[in-house]
Amino acid sequence: MSVYLKSLHVTFEIVPDFKPYIHFAKFSSPINFDINEGTSLSALNLNLDDNIVYDISFDQSTTNTGIFIKAHNNSEIFMIEVYKKAGTSTEDYMFELETIIHSLCEDKLLLHLIYEKPIKSNNFRSSQVLFQLEGLLRMFAKRYKEFKSVKYETISKFEWAANIFDKQKFGSDYSDKHLSKQAIINLFDWTHYFGSSLYQDNDGYEAVGVMMGWFISAYDPLGRPYVRGDNFNGTVGCIVLPGVPYSSLYEELKKEEVDTKWFVFNPKTSIFKNIIKAAEQNYVVLVHIEDPYIKLALSVESNLKLFECDYFTLVIATPNFMSASAKRILGSQFHFYL
Repeated sequence: MSVYLKSLHVTFEIVPDFKPYIHFAKFSSPINFDINEGTSLSALNLNLDDNIVYDISFDQSTTNTGIFIKAHNNSEIFMIEVYKKAGTSTEDYMFELETIIHSLCEDKLLLHLIYEKPIKSNNFRSSQVLFQLEGLLRMFAKRYKEFKSVKYETISKFEWAANIFDKQKFGSDYSDKHLSKQAIINLFDWTHYFGSSLYQDNDGYEAVGVMMGWFISAYDPLGRPYVRGDNFNGTVGCIVLPGVPYSSLYEELKKEEVDTKWFVFNPKTSIFKNIIKAAEQNYVVLVHIEDPYIKLALSVESNLKLFECDYFTLVIATPNFMSASAKRILGSQFHFYL
């Protein structure tokens, strides 16, 4: 083969009462770890479980691509680097990389695929290859069935590093690959089992940073997806919270003395007439949504992926009258407004 590989596989005890979007960065004690190197995937002895859902992230590189695979329940992780041997063409490297990823993930259950956004640099050829690697990752959904329903996500180096770096210890020079490695080991000490990378950029470590930094930026401490919508410039603002129980949100708002009401959806009139009817200046209104057609309509209107949740909580507010406490809990951005 025209590549050289290195891998770390760690298994963990199950975190009690584990909630994947709250405890995504929490790992119990390691049970076992295994490190392998070689010129083929078979030499690494890596086997993903058919019955476990995995998330996968990439720090793609023209020389050494980092891959991080995490069981969605944090029961095991895989850190992998795929290094391009001297004299290997870009085309051969990309072919080998695609073959390795497909062979590793074939017929497995994948939920999120996260990769670092490529950026333009002064090295035109290097930038071109990085964008080609991005295209390769995006094409997996067209070529391989295990990627057809995967949720593609991207994050910039600055964004994920800002979430990972302990700035008191490591400062904020996110371009320093050595500091990046140390910052990741500081948060996830089991990564030190991987040892030295195959290349100076520590791509295997940075693939861990890509995934964990994305989860931190995508979900709040209660496991709710952060709103990435428009700033309010209308009369009524709406936030869609997939899988968040309206009763627990109601209690949270009441603790902060935010005036809150429940609203029962009227199926005989339109979604937006319901919203206008429910909105009140001095109240935050919560609506429990289970109807699949309403969930789909709200997902489309909000430019959200249709989450695999049994229900949504729709938050309806008049932002010009929202208290500071309500904004602290709900944020000040909205998925859509009327």
